[in-house]
Amino acid sequence: MKRKLEEESINLIGRTAAERSLDRIYNRQKAELKKLKSKEDDTKTYIAFNKQLPFPEVSNKDNTLKSDPKPTLKSEPTKRTLNEVLDDLRKKHIPNRNKFAKGVALLSKLSNSYFKESYKTETDVTHMDFFSVFNTVNDVFVREFSGIVPKYCLDEKAALSSLTEVIDYLLSLSNKPDSAVVKVQTKDEVKTEQNDRKISTEDKKLNQSLNRYSHKFTFEEVLFLKLLKVSFCYASSLWYENDPFVFHTIVNNLKSFFEDFLSETTNGFVVTDLSRPVGVGFELPTRDELMTLQLKSFVRTLSVVFTFFDMPWSKSSLVPLFSLVYLKRDVFDEADKTRITNWQSHINSNRAKGYKCKSTIYTIYIQIYTYYNNQWNININIRLIKLFNV
Repeated sequence: MKRKLEEESINLIGRTAAERSLDRIYNRQKAELKKLKSKEDDTKTYIAFNKQLPFPEVSNKDNTLKSDPKPTLKSEPTKRTLNEVLDDLRKKHIPNRNKFAKGVALLSKLSNSYFKESYKTETDVTHMDFFSVFNTVNDVFVREFSGIVPKYCLDEKAALSSLTEVIDYLLSLSNKPDSAVVKVQTKDEVKTEQNDRKISTEDKKLNQSLNRYSHKFTFEEVLFLKLLKVSFCYASSLWYENDPFVFHTIVNNLKSFFEDFLSETTNGFVVTDLSRPVGVGFELPTRDELMTLQLKSFVRTLSVVFTFFDMPWSKSSLVPLFSLVYLKRDVFDEADKTRITNWQSHINSNRAKGYKCKSTIYTIYIQIYTYYNNQWNININIRLIKLFNV
């Protein structure tokens, strides 16, 4: 029995005869087009190979004359002279706060190498070129760090300590040679010539081993090195210092510096005006100017030392130093005199409080200790009244 299809299901039954005939025509045309295209591709390669190009300089180019491309030469780093490096340090790196530590560390390495070895071969640089950069370091230190203990400056302290070693080495050169020769001459006057020759050969070997800088510094140059020492060497050494022995050593060195300064003022000294015209190059200041700068730097370093006053272990060396400075305050200017007076008044007031507290503690201790000896207790209390005014 033939099933009757509904009208909606008629559209779902395959394609009509007309559509199938069109499909046969389309498929046949598609196959023919594919054959034609394959034939065209085969002939196209041959035609394109023999076809003349429109550019004769390309088509007639001789391939046998082709050469390999030249390798690109890498630019070698230009070797800079020591004078140029020092000039860059003085103008660019050290005045920059972010590059200060690295610049000072590089300067200390160059200085150590120059004054111990390379001064024999470096002819375009003198010690005054290094002194000029040292002066820049001092100016930046005074502007950025003077009179305070800055925070988070461990790299700066390490760099300045390395430069301090160079300055100590230069000061040792200025102090040792002449005095050593005088001592040998006075002690060995009676000795034979053979012993004198042995001593001279030993001295030569010692000088060669130490490889000392042959230049003799002038008096003003030595004063300049001492200025650097008291300006940033001592102050930076005190940053974050908690070792009492190191602190006492630095304070004693400051005291000896001030005593030497006072002995030098006996030859005549006048506080001079430090406003100088800006010159093209570095000029070493005069004697009075250097001594005035030393006083200013000394007071700035004292302000760093005074920050240790609250430490109980600091007073044994700190109080004598400030007492000496207070007694000799007439050599300073008016502004520094005021600061020194304020420091001394603060020290005296706190020291008086400390003595009162100390006397009461001793009185209580001795009374408890001598509770079983009433006769001793009376005698000791009388002594306390005389010594501590209880």
